[in-house]
Amino acid sequence: MGAGFSKAVADLPLTKDMFDSFESVLKIQKELGVNSSHIKRGEALFEELDDLQNKLLIFPYLNLMNGEKEITPKNWRSNFEGICSYIDLNLAYQISSCTKDKHGEIGDLTTPPFELCKTSLQDFRRNISFYLYLTLINKKGDTVLLNKFYENFLNDNSSIISFNYDLVMESFLFEQGKWFPSDGYGIPFNIKGKSFSRSSEIQIFKMHGSLNWIDKDGNLELVWNDTSIPHKFPDYPTDDFNIYFTAGTWMLPSFIKQFSIPKILEIWSRAAKQLTVAEEVLFIGYRLPPEDSAVYALLSNIDFTNKTITVINPDKEIDALKENYSRALRLSSSKIEFISKPLQEVWL
Repeated sequence: MGAGFSKAVADLPLTKDMFDSFESVLKIQKELGVNSSHIKRGEALFEELDDLQNKLLIFPYLNLMNGEKEITPKNWRSNFEGICSYIDLNLAYQISSCTKDKHGEIGDLTTPPFELCKTSLQDFRRNISFYLYLTLINKKGDTVLLNKFYENFLNDNSSIISFNYDLVMESFLFEQGKWFPSDGYGIPFNIKGKSFSRSSEIQIFKMHGSLNWIDKDGNLELVWNDTSIPHKFPDYPTDDFNIYFTAGTWMLPSFIKQFSIPKILEIWSRAAKQLTVAEEVLFIGYRLPPEDSAVYALLSNIDFTNKTITVINPDKEIDALKENYSRALRLSSSKIEFISKPLQEVWL
């Protein structure tokens, strides 16, 4: 399940529209004028985005052309995954140099490979995660569409593998009595203050993390809301938390996955086991881009030969979509059913 699903059922942005959505959220924050830290972090995000664009795209081109031509980027902001990948690449490792000043003093310089300051990159990453939270947290799904999806495609033995951060699917299944936070994410969560005897009938494996997860010393814990966010799961404990620091728990939609949180790696492992034993696999709203090497590596260990495979994605570039899935699943595209209609038309 990819961003196309949440776009269809809750009008959440696709990755190519994410920075534009951040800008809309920042505008709302300024109009409300309630939380200055939200505004400052949004302004810092776009300053960092513009600085990166100038450094990587505009200035090198202007220097190459000796200032004789102007350059206006067309798709810089739509390259959300690429920008996240650049950040993760620079945070993945550092290079060291020996310095020597004019007085002969020798020292060490340690920096990311293509940046000068690791701290500024970490702030940029944290601000992106923070605005992902603000953009996605309050959206509700279309109940009619979700009911149709549930009736047509899910049963009590289903597992959902999602690359989305939002809580749309689990909120809906919670209302149906089919999913509960204590065990519904494929790994057990310790919920402070209460124990719940009801077990989830449907599991949701969230491969990039979730808006209500926080990492504490390598373990994931569930958090619920801050003072401005409505409580999503009635009868569960309510905690206040600083979403700016919580935001660092999730993996960004990067092509260079940073598995720094052991529990998220465990979720990937358990999701792979579900795919291995599944008889029918439905890919919905997910392009399966070849740049996403971690997903391709995951799928490469699974034999899809005798499984029923369906792909629902209203992608205009259907030939490229077929090529992606045929390559990743190691199947002829004729062995995969492709449905290129909008998701709403498929369900209704």
